[in-house]
Amino acid sequence: MAEDRLRFLHAADLHLDQPPYGLNEIPAHWREFLLESPLRAATHVFDAAIRENAAFLIHVGDLAAIDESDPRILAFLEEQWLRLEAEGISFYWVGGRADPPGCWPSDMPLPPNVHVAHPREITVWALDAKPAPHTEILAWSEAASDSPPWRNAPGKRNARFTIAAHQGDFQPAHYKGIRLDYVALGGNHASAEHNHEGLSAHDPGTPQGRCPDEAGIHGCGLVTLSRDRPPQWSTITTDVLRWHDGEISAEESHTPDQWTARLLEKCHELHGLQADVPVFVRWYLTGDEAATAPLRERRVAEEIRMSVNRELTREKTPIWCTALEPDSTYRPPREWFEEDSISGEYLRTMRDRREELTRLSTVELAQDLGKNVSRPDEETLQQLADSASDWDDAMRLGVYRLRGGEKPT
Repeated sequence: MAEDRLRFLHAADLHLDQPPYGLNEIPAHWREFLLESPLRAATHVFDAAIRENAAFLIHVGDLAAIDESDPRILAFLEEQWLRLEAEGISFYWVGGRADPPGCWPSDMPLPPNVHVAHPREITVWALDAKPAPHTEILAWSEAASDSPPWRNAPGKRNARFTIAAHQGDFQPAHYKGIRLDYVALGGNHASAEHNHEGLSAHDPGTPQGRCPDEAGIHGCGLVTLSRDRPPQWSTITTDVLRWHDGEISAEESHTPDQWTARLLEKCHELHGLQADVPVFVRWYLTGDEAATAPLRERRVAEEIRMSVNRELTREKTPIWCTALEPDSTYRPPREWFEEDSISGEYLRTMRDRREELTRLSTVELAQDLGKNVSRPDEETLQQLADSASDWDDAMRLGVYRLRGGEKPT
C-alpha cells in the first residue's frame, strides 16, 4: 500500500553564503565557477526533490548565515521554494548555528510551503495527507543544546512514521522513550551513517565541498521509510566541483620535466575516473625519500605544480593541482571522527578549529570579488605549513593518549 511507504529528501549544511576557501591562489578561469558553486550545488538539491517526486524536502542546519547574506541568496532561496510549491512539495527548515529560528527577514513573507522550526522548543509537524500520510516530524533548532528534550514534545506519538531532526551528533541515549523511524542530522560536512538497536540516522554532509580537507563526493539523500523494512538511504550527488587527495610515488630520481610529465599523467588518469565534475587535487609525495627529495624543496615543487596547471589549462582539462607536498599530514581513520566518545569529540573539535583557522589564514575567495589576489609569499606559506604541522602533532598526540596508547599511523 502507498500509505506504508514514505519517500523524502534529506539535505543539510547548504551554506549558500560560503564560497570555497583554502586555496593559496585563485585560478582566474575558475574564479566565477568557484563563486557560483554553492548555489549550483544547492540547485541540484532542489532539482532532485522535484525529479524524485519527494513527499517533502527537509533541511537540517546552516542553510546560510541569513542575517549576513546578500539579497541574491535570499532571492535564490525564494525562487527554489516557489519551484517546490509548484510541484506540491513542502520545505521543512530546521535551523542550526548559522540560521537560528527567526533569522529570515520579517519584511519577506515565506511561501506557504516553507515551514520553520520554532525556537527553544520541540516543533511537531503533523502530516496527514498524500504523499506523506500519518507522518510526524519532531524538530529541534537549538544547535547549542547537547540534549534536545524529545520526551517533552507535544502529541501522542502514534503516527505511522516519526522522524526526529536536529543539528549535531547522533547520541542514542537521547532518543530513549520515544518511537522513531529515522533521525535526520546536520552539522557535519562529511556524510555519516549511524545505526543503533534498529534506529537509523544519517547526516548527508554538505552538498558542496568547500576546501581541500572536504575531499570526495558530496550530496544529499533520498530516504525511503517502510513499515516492513529498515530505512533505505540513496545518495544523490550534487557537487559541481570536487576536492581530491592523491598520492604520487617514486623509487628513483626524476628531472623536473619528468616529474611534470608524471603529474600530468596522474591528472589525466584522475580525470578519466571523475570526468563528471572539475577536480581540485592535492598531491602527496610518497616512496623513496631520496627520489622525491627535489620535490620536497618548496620552490621546485611550486615550479612543477605551476607547469602542470599551465598545461592542464592549455588542454582545457578540468583539473587544477592545488598543492604538491610531502605526505606528513596526520589523517586518522574517518570512522574515528564519528565515534560517540571523548576521542571522537576531541577529533571533531580539533578538525573544526583547524578549519576555522585555515579559513582565517588563507586567501578566501569571498575577498576576491573585483580584486587581484596574488599568492602569499614564501614566508607566509611556510608559516601556514608550520601551523598545520603543529595541529597535526597535537591531533596525533591527543588521539594516542585518549585511545589508550593505540598508535596513530
